[in-house]
Parts: sequence; C-alpha cells; structure tokens
Amino acid sequence: MALVGDILLDSWVGAEIVKQGTDYPWVKVKPILSAADLAIGNLESAVGVGGSPIKGKSFTFRAKPETLQGVANAGIDVVSLANNHVLDYGTAALEETLVNLDLYGIGRTGAGRNIYEALTPVIKEVNGLKVGVISFSRVVPYGWWVAGHEQPGVVSGWDNQLVLDTIKQLDSEVDILLVSMHWGTELADYPAKDQVNLAKAMIDNGADVILGHHSHCLQGIEVYQNKPILYSLGNFVFTSSSLKARTGAIALVTMDQEGVKELQMIPTRLDRGQPQVLEGQSKSAELVRLQNLSKPFGTLIDAEGKYYQ
Repeated sequence: MALVGDILLDSWVGAEIVKQGTDYPWVKVKPILSAADLAIGNLESAVGVGGSPIKGKSFTFRAKPETLQGVANAGIDVVSLANNHVLDYGTAALEETLVNLDLYGIGRTGAGRNIYEALTPVIKEVNGLKVGVISFSRVVPYGWWVAGHEQPGVVSGWDNQLVLDTIKQLDSEVDILLVSMHWGTELADYPAKDQVNLAKAMIDNGADVILGHHSHCLQGIEVYQNKPILYSLGNFVFTSSSLKARTGAIALVTMDQEGVKELQMIPTRLDRGQPQVLEGQSKSAELVRLQNLSKPFGTLIDAEGKYYQ
C-alpha cells in the first residue's frame, strides 16, 4: 500500500492545474503511487461546481470535477472524505463530490448522504486478501457537519464507541483493515495523548493500519502489536508556504494477516503544489527528523526510511 496525507486540488494548486493540466500535481510521484497495489489519501475539499461557501468559515475549498482525472491517473484508489472541508460548499456540493468520485472510479468513505453511506467501507481484494478502508474525523466545524439517519455529512471520530464498534464489526469481514483518521492539532509535532490511546484501542478492536492526517506536518510513527500507526503523514498535494507544511511523506506498507512485513517512509516536499521525492541531504535530514519524532514510540527507522525491529 502507498499511503499519503492531505490532498487539496483547489486554491492555487487548482490554478496550476488549470494552467498545466490535471496530471500536474502527480508527475513526480505517479511512479510510486501507481506501482502500489492500493494507494490511499485524504481528499481535503468538495469536488463540484455547485453550492455556496459556508459563511464565517475561514477557509473553504471546492475543486473542479476534472481534477479527479489526475487523481485517477496517478493511481489513487481510495480517498477519505471524513474531514473539515468536504462540506465547505454545503450538502449539495457533498452530493456532487460523491457522484464525481464514483464517475472517476475512485473509492470513497467517511462521508455520505446519510450515516449508513458514510460508514460504508471500501473493500478491495489485493493478492487474495480483502482490504477494508474506513474513515472518521475528529475535526468537525459544526454540529450539522456530522452525518445522521437522514442527514448528509461525515462520520465523527469523537464517538469512540461508534468508532470501535465499526472496527470490531468489519474485522470479521476483511483480512486487513485500514482506518483513516482526521485528527489532532495543526502543525503539532506530536499527537495528543487521547490520539495515542484511541489509536491503540482501534488496533485492539481489529484495525491493522492507522492513517492519520490534519496536522499538515509530519508526526512520528508507532508500531503497536505489529500494526503501524502513522499519526500524520503531513501535506501531500496542498497549498502551503512554510517548509514544515510543505514536507510530508509517502508510507509504503507491506502487510499480511499477521501485521506489518515492511514499512518504508519516502519523504516528499511540495514545490508549487507538486510533491517532489526528496533526495540526498534533504532526504537524510528529513529522515533524521522523522526518527526523532518517532523515538517516543520506540520506533526505529534506518537511513533509507525503513522501519526495523
């Protein structure tokens, strides 16, 4: 699996796409993503042409539908929609987002026309194994953002019982279960204690991989019961100015039913909205930083970004 963090195809990333084509953000990373059996990230906006920006919200994003052609071409198979931007243009734009993702053949989970659709996992068969993907958000701008029985929206990650019960139920239906979680504090180097506790509880109840995002920067890695917890992979394709927010990673995770077989972190850095794979001294420096961020969890990462015991 190739796992990435936040993907934004609006703002000046969207402007670059208009100038240079839908494949523009993905050119330097497509070989890695398309080579994976499964590539997964967090789509941080609505995708459509309708709706109106939510009044009073500081940042509102809505990407053009054709930007999804680049996502599909790059090899992204599944996106999480449980985040604080998918409803930036209201429920009508969320409906468009769902339709457009289906049109381009991109799996989606974490938001829907009601709670039942939002909780529906994406299940893919990979090398004879059933891999399930579900998504929750602990960043919820308004109460109406949360999906209900007849209410469009996202799945809240604040309902721990719902989170754990959903995981427990799906554990019996799939061989490998990835939980995508939008959580934490922006630009924080380390996850909060409640995130660490919830991550372990999710694994105790059947999750096999935790994919975190929202902090807009890299955080450390923990391997708990031989299952990887990626607290935040940072920004992948995004509108960012600071060096910290422009730096992210692709996590290459090889797993079987017993847990992680191989985990390698590939540091990336954004250049005008386009992620570039770091090389040389920049790569080494970022891996040293990731090693230090992971030390509190007892995680060892070598000079090539590979996890070892």
